[in-house]
Amino acid sequence: MSPSKLQAFYNAIDVFVNPTLRPQGLDLTLIEAMMSGKPVMASRFRSIKGSIVVDDEFGFMFAPNVASLLEALELAVKEWSRSLNNFSRKFLQFFFQNPATLADDI
Repeated sequence: MSPSKLQAFYNAIDVFVNPTLRPQGLDLTLIEAMMSGKPVMASRFRSIKGSIVVDDEFGFMFAPNVASLLEALELAVKEWSRSLNNFSRKFLQFFFQNPATLADDI
């Protein structure tokens, strides 16, 4: 997908939901959504929770089943005013910035 279409997609959504049924590696779509300032929802797997959606400050996690997804969606709507997007951006900018600039932040 072209960068302009990708940007238009993330600008058009309110929340990014990434339901997966099995663990996976580093998920670039979650990173893209967070960098776009969108709250993310993802299946609760260590590979996602430990690397991208850390705790519930940066997104909403759910077990890989419909009931848990529905519960997480309801929680996301209820807590919509929580500013996950700012937390997400700061988190990603800190962890995925140029290593040369990282030394300046320490």
